[in-house]
Amino acid sequence: MLLQGWKEIAQYLRCGVRTAQRWAQQGMPTRRISIGPRSPVIAYSQEIDQWIKHELAESRRGRGTELIRRSRELRAELRKTRQTFHQESDLLKRQLAALRARAGNQSNFGKPEGKKNRD
Repeated sequence: MLLQGWKEIAQYLRCGVRTAQRWAQQGMPTRRISIGPRSPVIAYSQEIDQWIKHELAESRRGRGTELIRRSRELRAELRKTRQTFHQESDLLKRQLAALRARAGNQSNFGKPEGKKNRD
């Protein structure tokens, strides 16, 4: 279908005239009837549909690559976080064991040998 003018092109795209003009600057297929920046514009809906499909495919391909990269970054960060967690957890366990041992020794301090706590 032949679209004549920015208004018809914008209506077909369901966007504003300025958006349609910006997309034309970015490669959307349009034609000027004569030479000059203010000459009438036409476009074919089939060409626009093909351009949109191509742009969506390119966008998805680029976004997919970005998602893969980000996923790898997050996995690496998760590995580091897990490693840090396990190291800190082991340290806390050792400190807790030392505190329990010290507390056990202090509760027996000053008591006669036969009266010490039995754990």
